[in-house]
Amino acid sequence: MARKQTGPAAKKSLGQHFLEDKGAVEAALAMAEVGPDDLIVEIGPGKGILTAALLAKASRVVAIEVDPRMVKYLQAKLSAPRLRIIQEDVLQVDWQRLFKDEAPVKVVANLPYYITSPIIQRLLAERTLFQSLVLMVQREVAERISAEPGGRSYGILSVAVQYLAQVELGLVIPPAAFSPPPEVYSQLIKLVPRPRPLVDAPSALFFRIVRAAFRQRRKTVLNALLAANLLDCAEKAEQKEKLAQILAAVDLSASQRPETISILKYGELTSALGPHLRQDLLSREAGLEK
Repeated sequence: MARKQTGPAAKKSLGQHFLEDKGAVEAALAMAEVGPDDLIVEIGPGKGILTAALLAKASRVVAIEVDPRMVKYLQAKLSAPRLRIIQEDVLQVDWQRLFKDEAPVKVVANLPYYITSPIIQRLLAERTLFQSLVLMVQREVAERISAEPGGRSYGILSVAVQYLAQVELGLVIPPAAFSPPPEVYSQLIKLVPRPRPLVDAPSALFFRIVRAAFRQRRKTVLNALLAANLLDCAEKAEQKEKLAQILAAVDLSASQRPETISILKYGELTSALGPHLRQDLLSREAGLEK
């Protein structure tokens, strides 16, 4: 039997897939450990099934919704003094302005697939404001975020998220839990921001090294870094020899693939490479760190 359509129809241009499964809602609340003292931020509340459940357990809910149709629908459906609905693009939200006096808050959200990574990046950039992030994302993205070294899913996204947050996987959610159903499975994922990044190396320099390695992930780590022309050496042969020495100094094999190297080891590699990098790179990265 077809589900009865209520409220505005989903907009494909906004990546809308409205959650309708109560089991998924309960799993999200349990993973977020929502309690009566919590201020919850929900991104993309849609038709409000998760919003209503959050209101039943939390102190207050702030819902960020870009679609004016959905804002109007939610205001009529869930009128409550403990609910604040903000009509704004989540990628433009000033998180500091909203929550600097109320941190840390919890985020619970069913994220649009097409902007999942930018949203997570923005949230982790303001991680001191957040106690935890419980997110429904595409299952493939959840696997990439949580991936360990050595697997095909491990890459820049894995490093970027785990560098700033602890990661926990949750319930796998089938397409039928949403309306309209997406073409892929979703999964709950919990991110708990770290009080400090996982490694001590300067972040801009660290990510330059990581990006250089994964840009050529089919190559060995030596050849990938050599292609990035990072070292202050005039000749390629000299660079190759120096890179081999640096890799050996941090117990990495020149023949290793980038996806086999842990975040901590990339931190060691960054520190070891630092004294040998081109001066223009060091100046540029120092400016980014300010």
